[in-house]
Amino acid sequence: MVAIFSVIALIVVAWGGHFSASSSAMLHSAEQAHIARISVEGMILEDDYANDILADIAADKHVKGAIVTIDSPGGTMVGGLSLYRGLRRISEAGKPVTVVMKTVAASGGYLAAIGADHIFANEGTLTGSIGVILPSVDVTELADKVGVASNDVVSGDLKAVTNPLQPRTAKAQAYLQEVVNELNEVFYRYVVERRALADDVVAKVKDGRVVVGTQAVEMGLVDALGDMFDAKKWLVKKAALADNIPVLDYALEEPRPWLQRALEGSVSVGVGALLQELGVAVKQTGALAVLR
Repeated sequence: MVAIFSVIALIVVAWGGHFSASSSAMLHSAEQAHIARISVEGMILEDDYANDILADIAADKHVKGAIVTIDSPGGTMVGGLSLYRGLRRISEAGKPVTVVMKTVAASGGYLAAIGADHIFANEGTLTGSIGVILPSVDVTELADKVGVASNDVVSGDLKAVTNPLQPRTAKAQAYLQEVVNELNEVFYRYVVERRALADDVVAKVKDGRVVVGTQAVEMGLVDALGDMFDAKKWLVKKAALADNIPVLDYALEEPRPWLQRALEGSVSVGVGALLQELGVAVKQTGALAVLR
């Protein structure tokens, strides 16, 4: 074991110069004019680290525009609005923003997307799902069968309206519907403001339906069908940039130490995997990686 770790240590030391040079090269590129690429994946939640990265992009004089890829089924209302506002700040700083929808960009994913100045979708992208849902489960019948009862002590009769062990009164149901309706109006206010949808389209999508990319273009929910290459072409033309301007990747997820990810089972055991993970860790420290 001592011999194995000694070999690993020597290999890491030997590679240290390469890692440093790679990191320095990326940081050097970041000090030149470039386009920022941002990737949004999975559930969208409120994230202070992501908000800070977006604010840094907006303030960085070297960033001339941003391409945002979204592959998300949605998330929280606050999370979606935070991303939306972050993208608007970048745009309002004079840096055009374009979104490329991937497999799914629905609900909170769509809310974030409309923060861009131009939206591309794939023909098969699932998007829309404009609306709000408040998940709730009623297990009162099951609880009766197994002999479980809720005995909450509350300060008001609407304090525990989402308790699945208590039957919901008509007053409680009306109250929750009122909350969902209010949040839904906030969502639609942003959609109508950003997309200027026709009245018949608004009426159609208000039921929370999901639409595919081709339908989204016809309805005005997105601007065009396209991919990353189309997005860069649009951005270059919009901001009058050079065709060969570099595109650098900005990570919205806060880097975690390699050991933490290893303990969580997210990396493989082995010298090769260790070196690969060390390389990724160094790249993430710079928060930038050249778009491949």
